[in-house]
Amino acid sequence: MKTRRRSSELESPPGGIMMNCNPSFWRSMKQLFRKQFLVKVRHFTSIIEYFFALIIYLVIYPIWSLSRKDTNANPSPTTIYPNSIAQIAYYVMSGNQANIVLLPDHQIVKNIIGNSLNLYLSQMNYSKKIHYVNDTTKMREIIQSSDENGLGIYWENVGEEEGFLNPKIKVFKQTLYHSIDYGIISTIQNIIASGYITQYSPSTDQMNKISEISQTVSSIQMYPYPASKTEHDLSVAIALFGLFPIILATMPDFQTVLEEKDSKVSALSFLMGCSETTYWAVNFITPFILSLFPYIGFSVMMCFGFGMVGTSISLMIVVSILFICSHILFQMFLLTLIKKGTSGRSMTVLIVVLTIFFAYLHFFFTLNEDNASEYLKHVFSIMPISAYQLTVVSIYKQKFQNFPPVTWSNLSPSCPYQPSLGIIWLSIDCVLYLMLFIFCNAVLSRQYGTPPLGWRNLFNLNEWKSLFGYNSSSALKVCSEDDRFIKVENLKKIYTDGKQDVEALNDVSFEVQSGEVIVLIGPNGAGKSTIMNILSGAVSSSSGTLQIFGGEILSRFNQLQKYLGVCFQDNVIIPLLSVREHFYLFGSFRGIPIDDLEEAIQYFADTLQLTEMLDNRARDLSGGQKRKLCLSLALLGNPPLIILDEPTAGVDVQARQLIWKIISSLKNTTSIITSHALEEAEAVSSRLFIVSKGKIPFSGTSTELRNQHKCGYLLRIDRNDGTVGPVIDLINQYIPEATIAPDRKDTISIPVCSHIPQFLNDLSTKKKDLAINSYSMSVEQLEDMLIRLIQNEEAQFHR
Repeated sequence: MKTRRRSSELESPPGGIMMNCNPSFWRSMKQLFRKQFLVKVRHFTSIIEYFFALIIYLVIYPIWSLSRKDTNANPSPTTIYPNSIAQIAYYVMSGNQANIVLLPDHQIVKNIIGNSLNLYLSQMNYSKKIHYVNDTTKMREIIQSSDENGLGIYWENVGEEEGFLNPKIKVFKQTLYHSIDYGIISTIQNIIASGYITQYSPSTDQMNKISEISQTVSSIQMYPYPASKTEHDLSVAIALFGLFPIILATMPDFQTVLEEKDSKVSALSFLMGCSETTYWAVNFITPFILSLFPYIGFSVMMCFGFGMVGTSISLMIVVSILFICSHILFQMFLLTLIKKGTSGRSMTVLIVVLTIFFAYLHFFFTLNEDNASEYLKHVFSIMPISAYQLTVVSIYKQKFQNFPPVTWSNLSPSCPYQPSLGIIWLSIDCVLYLMLFIFCNAVLSRQYGTPPLGWRNLFNLNEWKSLFGYNSSSALKVCSEDDRFIKVENLKKIYTDGKQDVEALNDVSFEVQSGEVIVLIGPNGAGKSTIMNILSGAVSSSSGTLQIFGGEILSRFNQLQKYLGVCFQDNVIIPLLSVREHFYLFGSFRGIPIDDLEEAIQYFADTLQLTEMLDNRARDLSGGQKRKLCLSLALLGNPPLIILDEPTAGVDVQARQLIWKIISSLKNTTSIITSHALEEAEAVSSRLFIVSKGKIPFSGTSTELRNQHKCGYLLRIDRNDGTVGPVIDLINQYIPEATIAPDRKDTISIPVCSHIPQFLNDLSTKKKDLAINSYSMSVEQLEDMLIRLIQNEEAQFHR
């Protein structure tokens, strides 16, 4: 069967044939960056969010200033006189319970000093164990491992002959809440003397010496010291405000990707030639650059201003870069799991809550030496925000506790969470979430569009090679002696909502010849849009095969995307881009040369009356103008196959005529169109496909449809009783197939027949005899025939 080819007065759109275009990775990336920039600067909220991302960490400075307390200078030596053991108890019990360390680990030390302190402090509910060590280094580590007061007592000559009669005592202390300079050495000497008398029964001479020592007024000579400031621990503030910059800097891009999912912009971009590698590279690099600036400022402020002075600035920047990369990759992984923008907004709130939660959790649990768990440190580090908080707070605490600052040569200080461990885990997170993103993006189903790989091709090596560009030999070419463009067989689509399966298409098969204009007609819900979405690759099929130009049989319909131009039923646009910017963006996806693209822009602007709208933003266009823009984008580059879902929906009469003229003018292009404007579509179509209940009961020309279903003329009879009366008997004498219309008693349906003129002549002479007031003859509308055909199909379906 030969099909009708199109002809029109209009010229075909300029721009060459799409298959001869040369898409460029760098050109597409440049236009995507331009789109990202324009969308941001034209969205006031994004500007405000980024402004706060640049400065919010500065809030730490006033918090730091308020946390500091002045200590007055002591310019001259001062003599301090002894006090009692109550001073030690007061010191130990200030704040939370302090660490007490005795040196050396000797039985006499335990019997004399240890037992005396335990006896007194137990009455005050001091529950911590006294530590016994053998070197001052270990003593210092224990004292400084806590943020509370600490006390170390070193009995240098214990065990020697003079150890009791002339004890040599050194005191080590960490003072945060209360001074212990008042007579501590004298107090310790008294404790030793009392313990010696009680436990060792000294001689009379020894008792006299001990009595002299206990009555000696010991004093402590203070050294002069300058004015200084003490400050409270800012770990929680740093953990919180150190994460807010990346949240504010990346969330707008996170939301943009989700909005492009909802509006089908990302699906259309992929269908129109944008590679997923380019798209996701831009969506990684943009938030990375935006996040880098505030974190450089944060690192400079902390390393050179306060809090972490002396810490290696390059180390802080490396930690920040690893965190930014891992966090963005973590968000990209989440994007593969999130289907709708509303879920993304909930995810934003969740990330903020997690930030606050981990900040307090680490401060009071993970970084507390008494509660620290090695297992939990690693578990929490799987979350980038947690690993970064642990690393930065550990670096801060190292300096806050007067330990040497963290540098590249000091990456593993003695602390609950070593910075080196944080760097390792942030690096692991980068690799982990990159791999998870690649896998999930390649195989998980999408709300719109099909994944590059899919579960069915998970173990197909050739598909993996093709995914990463290593299997170019499988590329199909638009050149063949076979005039058949596509052949679809046994196409099925079943939607599952979790409760029941809904069959949208049932074993649909058809062929389309090169250059045809196929119009799909049928009621809403019949399966027209499902067919279009499967052919375009916007929806995956449940089963079915595809052949292109008689080539190999394929199960993946997205192979058609190499030749495709798509216009969805909805107006898929980027609201903040102008009409001209849309052409530049999608023209770069197609690889259309700049000169040809400018010519195409002018053609569509003139033909579709968009000249004055070229520099207007898409959101400011009327519904009809948006539709014209979507159609123009589908036709850019003269693709070999265009799929148009209701291309004239929402446009005025004049615009509809222009759109149909453009479609009919296309050369070397095959068109598959759905439309409810049957009379207009009939004028340009090669064949009609009637879709009903997921099947195609008819495919052929409009003339074949009329002949097959007796579609001819309608005779309207005006009689007083409102019926056709005996006229039906008269017409059956000439045309036996004529019948009364099922929906009107005054109308007769007449198929095309050569006896119609004879019948009309006889009807005119017998008009009075048949009690006819008047009558009229009209051609039966295609819509009427379609309704009858669909009703018959539905009746058979329900039997």
